[in-house]
Amino acid sequence: MACTIDIKDYVPQHVPVLVGRKNGETLVEKLAAKGITWNALEATEDTIEIIVPERIETMNGSYFLGAWGNRVRALGGAAAFFAKYHFHASPHIVDAIHLHAERAMVMGSQVDILLAKGEGKDG
Repeated sequence: MACTIDIKDYVPQHVPVLVGRKNGETLVEKLAAKGITWNALEATEDTIEIIVPERIETMNGSYFLGAWGNRVRALGGAAAFFAKYHFHASPHIVDAIHLHAERAMVMGSQVDILLAKGEGKDG
């Protein structure tokens, strides 16, 4: 089975660009508030279809990492991520998403980087 998430339901109508890690994390939080988590969908669905509305002009790497960076890493890389997640967006956004997913493997989360340097919450 496939699950479809239309992010227009979670991004304000007046927003034409998806930017910033915190905003990507906010998407995840809004989904979780409705009982939707990427982990659960990955476990129960063959594919997760993500619809990016036509009004969205761009999605930067920070937004992508906030929303899906952990999933790219948890699934083992971009190829496995795109086997599960299918993005429906304008071609230039889809191209950017593929680039962001490749970078997710080397960038890691900010917390991972800080913990590696001993600067985490307890550091």
